[in-house]
Amino acid sequence: MNDMQEEINQYYERKHITPVGYKEKETLKEMYSEMFSDFNCCKKDSCWDACHEAHKASNQAEDFLFAPHTDGTYVSQYYQDRNYEGDRIPRIVVVSLSAPKPYDPFAQNESQSYSEKLNPHWLGTLVTVRSLLHAFELKNFPKTVYKQEDKKIIEKIFVHVRTAKCCSNAGGRSQEPGQVYANCGPYFCEELRILEPDVIVTQGKYAHRAAKKHVFAKKAAVEKIEDIDYSIAHIVNLKQDNRSIYWLRSHFPYGRFYSHHHAGPKIKDETNLKGAMRENLVRYGKEIKKFMDAQGH
Repeated sequence: MNDMQEEINQYYERKHITPVGYKEKETLKEMYSEMFSDFNCCKKDSCWDACHEAHKASNQAEDFLFAPHTDGTYVSQYYQDRNYEGDRIPRIVVVSLSAPKPYDPFAQNESQSYSEKLNPHWLGTLVTVRSLLHAFELKNFPKTVYKQEDKKIIEKIFVHVRTAKCCSNAGGRSQEPGQVYANCGPYFCEELRILEPDVIVTQGKYAHRAAKKHVFAKKAAVEKIEDIDYSIAHIVNLKQDNRSIYWLRSHFPYGRFYSHHHAGPKIKDETNLKGAMRENLVRYGKEIKKFMDAQGH
């Protein structure tokens, strides 16, 4: 275990927001209930109430489920060292919204897995990282995100942090009620202090808001990187030490994420990549490389 991994694990333990595993019960609700009981976050009851109210509003109160996350924040040695097999890489932190719903042992589909690695959001995240790193010309780096062995490599290059530390099935929503993100937001500043990123990619409005409120200095100089219609790529300063970082305000990786102004079209002249890179994201990667050169990393 490297120093960053150990420090962030210790931080989660101090705040009582460590991941909670699941034990199979007779019903899914019983399983979630035990997980909730084992989760010691001081704000969990407030989050439960907010999610329950949202679910009642959808007229599905009988089906309400709520649980903490079951996966932790993984920090690889590659990330800590800013180095992949002898090549320099930036420290990229991707901030998404909610924790994934725990594995459902009662589902009809026998092939169901708790792993998020097969869903479109995770594929979109890997495409983002793959595209941003193109300018760094890494040796032996995957040319696709669709093979399991390639996913595993890309997953080790960046760190994934969740804005919310618990999740529900509130009305079938893809986002939790705002109260959940407000409760979890204060954890974000210390997470980013420990991780010392060069690049932060926030996915969705609650991730953007958490970063602006808890991580970035209020009077930070914001420098636009690329002259495109969506003003999403900036250099900002951190609250902790006024250090400059590159901030990419990303849509949640569905639909609009692949708009021309945001990610750009697939790179057509590199057909072997099977759409594993996006034009505008590759452009941002070039700017990140310049930024790191200027920072001396």
